[in-house]
This record gives sequence, C-alpha cells and structure tokens, in this order.
Amino acid sequence: MKFEMDGWVDPSEKTILKVDLVETEDLRTKYPAMFSQPCEISIGKGWIPLIDRLCSMLQRTHDYNQHMGYTQVTVLQVKQKFGGLRFYYSVPEQVHLSEKTKWSDWASYVHGAVDFAESMSHSICEQCGERGKGRDHHGYYYTSCDAHKL
Repeated sequence: MKFEMDGWVDPSEKTILKVDLVETEDLRTKYPAMFSQPCEISIGKGWIPLIDRLCSMLQRTHDYNQHMGYTQVTVLQVKQKFGGLRFYYSVPEQVHLSEKTKWSDWASYVHGAVDFAESMSHSICEQCGERGKGRDHHGYYYTSCDAHKL
C-alpha cells in the first residue's frame, strides 16, 4: 500500500498512476503564494504527496474564503524531526475580518490540517511513500517501510 493524493492505494490494483509525484521544486511552482518566502524543504520523496495534499487543501480553502478575510498561509520550513513531518508556517492575523468569521477560526483550521498531516507522516515511509512505521536506529528516529529500514 502506498499513500498518494487519493489516500492509501494498492499498487497491484492500479493500471494507471492517477497522480504524478511532484518534486520539491514543483511545490514552490504549484503554490507560489504559500512558498513566497525562502524556506528549507528537507524531506524524503515519499512525503511529497502528503505535503502536496496539505498545501492544496490550505490554498483552496484560503482562496474560497479570501473574501471573508482569510490570510495567506506562508510556509517557513518543512523537515523531518524525530521520525515525523514538521511543517512550520505563518498565518498573519487579519484585522479587517468579516463579522461571520474570526482569525482564530482560520488559524485553528490551518493548525488542525497541519497537525493531521504531521500525524499521518508517522505511518508513511519518508523514502518511498509505502506504509511505514516509526523506527529507532541508535537514537536516530525515522519512519520507513521494511525495504528502507536502516
């Protein structure tokens, strides 16, 4: 099983790859507003679809609700730490929000989406995207499938 944009997918059941994996540079091109600041992206290729899905969800929600004053999420850093994904970002507080929404609602939504993606990373091999599990190699924590076990 492999995690892709549509969730867990069994490669043996697929005849056509539904989503091409994007490279790290492609994330910057695909989401220029989110990656407008210089930021470090240091993760394995297996987590790229997870980051792509997170960015897509955040950008679409922002664009749809921009008229309500939702501010643009800016990515500061994406990395692996203690075997899991860390996605650092900024959500500027907006002073002129509509009466129907609060900045804290948007910030809470963003935090929840990022927290979910970070949690998912603990079951996805960072190298290939297959199902993985947390491992410890002499104090170095990482998430991998059996094929990428150190």
